[in-house]
Amino acid sequence: MKQIIAAIIATVILFSCDSNQNITSFKIKNPYLTEKKITNENVSISILPSKVNIVELNINRWRNQLNLPTTNNINTELIKSPFESIGEYHLVHEINNNTNQAILGAIINHTDQTIFIKMNTSAILSYDRRYEFQLFCQSLYFDENNTLIWNTPKNWIEKDPIQHSIAYFKIKHSNDN
Repeated sequence: MKQIIAAIIATVILFSCDSNQNITSFKIKNPYLTEKKITNENVSISILPSKVNIVELNINRWRNQLNLPTTNNINTELIKSPFESIGEYHLVHEINNNTNQAILGAIINHTDQTIFIKMNTSAILSYDRRYEFQLFCQSLYFDENNTLIWNTPKNWIEKDPIQHSIAYFKIKHSNDN
């Protein structure tokens, strides 16, 4: 099997190069990412006016949205944000492979409020989206008026906020997925 993969890679490299001094680039389309398998991806930001110390409750609510059972053993990753105004946040990555759905979430306790950021994506794309999601979370900061500010990734389209949110984004798909 390793020899077959090596032969395929060598063939692709051989046929992608030419005698020009210019660099030739190529991209191999992932066969698992068909339009049928890509779900409607979106991101929402919600802020609750009080500190919510029950991370487990909210994560189980997200698990319920994915048709996953609730659990007492929540697996979160504590991330330190480079901006002191946000501090640290809990990163959540929940996947239901049976339905090809996933949620990437961030829960940020900040002074007297809790910020929830949730990305709905497909199970297939969730690992690719994780890095983009973390960069977005790390871009958050509060301005001098204590308003939450962020840097929107180029493939996210900001829409009118949905119920209980302050911001809502649709993720634009590219044919290069």
